[in-house]
Amino acid sequence: MNNQEKSAGSNYKWVMLVVALAIQMNGAFAIQAIGPCGSFIRDDLKMDYTQFGFIFTAINLGTMLLMTWAGTITDRKNIRKVFLVGGCGVGLSMIACSFFAHSAWQLLLFLFIAGLFNSVGAPASSKPIAGWFTGKGKATAMGFKQCAIPFAGLICGALFPAISMKLGWHAMFRLDGIWCMMLSIICYFLYRDPPVKENAQQLDAARTQNKKVSLREVLTRDQILLAVGCMFLNGMQYAFANYLVAYMKEIFTAAAIASAAVLAGSYYSMTNFGGIFGRLGVGAISDRFLGGRRKGILIAVNAIAVAIIFVFAFSGNVLPPAAIGVLAVCFGLTGLSFTGLQISFAIELAGGWHAAGTASGFSMTLCFVGMMLAPPVFGSVVDRLGWTAAWITLAVIGIIGILILLPIRENKQKQ
Repeated sequence: MNNQEKSAGSNYKWVMLVVALAIQMNGAFAIQAIGPCGSFIRDDLKMDYTQFGFIFTAINLGTMLLMTWAGTITDRKNIRKVFLVGGCGVGLSMIACSFFAHSAWQLLLFLFIAGLFNSVGAPASSKPIAGWFTGKGKATAMGFKQCAIPFAGLICGALFPAISMKLGWHAMFRLDGIWCMMLSIICYFLYRDPPVKENAQQLDAARTQNKKVSLREVLTRDQILLAVGCMFLNGMQYAFANYLVAYMKEIFTAAAIASAAVLAGSYYSMTNFGGIFGRLGVGAISDRFLGGRRKGILIAVNAIAVAIIFVFAFSGNVLPPAAIGVLAVCFGLTGLSFTGLQISFAIELAGGWHAAGTASGFSMTLCFVGMMLAPPVFGSVVDRLGWTAAWITLAVIGIIGILILLPIRENKQKQ
């Protein structure tokens, strides 16, 4: 390859970074739409908080069931076709939901199907980052890519409650599905494989050519500890972000504030606004200031997030709305910041680019288990014991996740 070709390839990695962001954002719009519009869905379908939590269980169960398989397929098949089918499947499921979901079980069914298609999002968007970016910039790039999730949440929190209030949540789901399909088609035409795996070891190239990636090969002790620990931590962040809107709506309703649901949705946007900068910052700190070390900062940001939840538990109902807004942003900076770091860590523990889809798929599968289980557990505690007990339960879940991460050993050589 001549210098001009290398330069063109190097420049195109920035296009691929945006493509990876868009692939990840595709499924994120489907999931992130639920929390801000939860009050409209609950009122329409007569659901309590426990039943509402099962909405998240349904979509994340679908994702969890196929994500490890989707990661393996991403490593073995044409990645463009994989994410095109996945993204359009999510969009069509959301559109079908908008026309046919008029009861709780119908909503759960269509969101479960959307979750099945969404399983390709994390591995298909992580693979390009692993191939186009070198070791010391990988976590920063992965963090930028993972900003797709809070960025989608910011947009959903800012726009979707107002759309749902004016047109209904069914119409909002329909617009969401159309957007997902359009985004997938655009990404299909922009995607390119890396011209040279400059950031991979020669072993990676040999294994890519001669040997299929084995899940057994990826499942090391440290890989499992990372996935299980982050399962608890992702459950914590997911339940916090999606029930914050319901919590704030109760506070605003009690204070007789007009348009309580729309105003509460803005706190979802605040949390995700913090999440955008958190995901960028955490990856950059790990790459630039910590020499590529991942575990310490992964534990530190989640410890701060747990402390914020304890503040909600004991003071949330007496704090002024502005103070709660600051806490929401701070939770985004910490509790929503680490997923890109986790995926980079998982890929490094697996050995590099050749196993990127499988490693990220397995790691995120268990995270979706946490995201599937935590919301109904949290909602059940709210229904039975109130918000204070629920926040304390969520903080304990976070502490368990942190303790599981402590024994992990990092690779000394980063891929």
